[in-house]
Amino acid sequence: MTNPEVERLPIRDEGLVGTMFLQKKSNKYPTIIVLGGSEEGLREGDSALLASHGFNTFSLAYFGIEKLPSELVHIPIDYVEKALNWLMNQRDIDPNRIGVMGTSKGGELALLSASMLPSIKAVAGYVPSSVVYPGIGKRGSELSSWTYQGDEIPFATGKVSEAELQQDKREAKTGLQFTYKNIYLQMAKGQEKAEIPVEKINGPILLISGGDDQLWPSEELSDRAIRRLKKYGHRFTYEHITFPLAGHSIGSPNLPTTMSMEAPFGQGVKLLLGGTPKDNAHAQTDAWEKVKRFFKENL
Repeated sequence: MTNPEVERLPIRDEGLVGTMFLQKKSNKYPTIIVLGGSEEGLREGDSALLASHGFNTFSLAYFGIEKLPSELVHIPIDYVEKALNWLMNQRDIDPNRIGVMGTSKGGELALLSASMLPSIKAVAGYVPSSVVYPGIGKRGSELSSWTYQGDEIPFATGKVSEAELQQDKREAKTGLQFTYKNIYLQMAKGQEKAEIPVEKINGPILLISGGDDQLWPSEELSDRAIRRLKKYGHRFTYEHITFPLAGHSIGSPNLPTTMSMEAPFGQGVKLLLGGTPKDNAHAQTDAWEKVKRFFKENL
């Protein structure tokens, strides 16, 4: 439930699709752009909850709804840039205190956007990737997820072993649970060209991962970002917090976690997400407190 001091405002302006959650009291509040993952459409829950703790938030859809792209393929970073510029021209928005928070594929987008758009002053990524991966959709495997000014962002094209591909086919046919973790690991191996230049981010960075993430290797990918930040001497603070026994389902607190270890994948197949209900619940609660503190201290 949203705090009664927060106003919900649907946004359909300049091609943007989203929802603002605004503090009703007249003041210049810090604002956070909130990006969902590969589930498509408009996801408002995290934005509403975060707004209840003294922020303006902008839940921004970027594919799979209305006139936006139907698949997570070639999504323009220009669209996030447009949202950022739109925010900076709104009343009660402090243009010098805008951050971004993204989950899963949205975490990849958050890190990439912040590395390219210096007006973003703080970034939090839940189970993110620090490597640009191919798009997700019928035409996604051979195209990047993202573009900027019409150019495709370089993406990971590492070869996945035939043994891994055959294992996935067997699991899909037999209805067993399966994981994408090893596929994503192999795709990113040696793919420096696809690394997000996180050292260019104009502010502090917080990364949160699950050590048992079976959807993709968020712990390893976050560690990769930290190594790059150290290598290039990032001038702002940065931190990676991992929950060793948690999986991919780290997000808002107090949500049911009994089903957060797996997800339906069609034709009776279940996609492993990792973790246990107990550990995922702990990670959700602890991570949420750290994210709130991070934005309060840095915006």
